[in-house]
Amino acid sequence: MKKILLLLLCGVSALSLMSMSGCRERIASVPGIEPTSTITPIATVATFTGLYDFEGGLNGWTLGADPGFTAVNYVPASSVPGGTVPSGNYCAAVTCAITGTNNVGEFVVHPSPADLSTATTISAHVYVPGDMPAAYSVQVFILTMPGYGFKGQSASSLVLGSWNTVTLSIAGTTNIDNVGTIAVQLIKNSGADWSGTIYVDDVTVN
Repeated sequence: MKKILLLLLCGVSALSLMSMSGCRERIASVPGIEPTSTITPIATVATFTGLYDFEGGLNGWTLGADPGFTAVNYVPASSVPGGTVPSGNYCAAVTCAITGTNNVGEFVVHPSPADLSTATTISAHVYVPGDMPAAYSVQVFILTMPGYGFKGQSASSLVLGSWNTVTLSIAGTTNIDNVGTIAVQLIKNSGADWSGTIYVDDVTVN
C-alpha cells in the first residue's frame, strides 16, 4: 500500500514539474514589450501662397450665402466674351440674379491651409459684362478666425466688357494666420436690377 501511494505521489510530482516546465516555455515565448516610440508632434499648419486658376475644376470654390449668385461652373476661354482668360484655358463662370433685395452675391473658398501670414495681397481677375449697370462694384474680402473678422477691398470703377483686377492688401491683418474664407463679391450699390454672368480667374495669394 505504501508503495502504491509512493508511486502515485511520484506521478503527481512529475506531472506538476512538466506543467511548470510548459508554463515557463510559454512565458518565454511571449515577445517582450517594445520600447516606447518617440511621439512626433503635430506639424504647425503650413503657410500658403498660391493660385486658384480653375483649370479643370473649381478648386474648392462654391457659392456663398448671399442669394445674388445662383450657379457656378468652370468653362473654357471660348465661353467668355472675347474668348480670352487671364491665365490658363479655363475660368469660373458665375450666374448672377441681382434683383430686388438680392443685391449681393458671393463666390467663396475656405482655404487649406488657412495660414496666409507669408502673403501680402490677394488679387482676383473678374470679367464684367458690358450690360452691367455702372453703379455695381466687385469686392475681394477675407474672413479671419475667430470671430469672422472682415477685411475687404472693392473696385467700383469697373471697365465694362473687360477683365478687371481687384487687389486686397492683407499684410499685417489681425489673425491672418487663420483665414476662414476668401471671397469675390458682386454688389449692387444702386441702379437697376441685373441678371447675367460674370467670370472669375487667376485668384492669386502672394
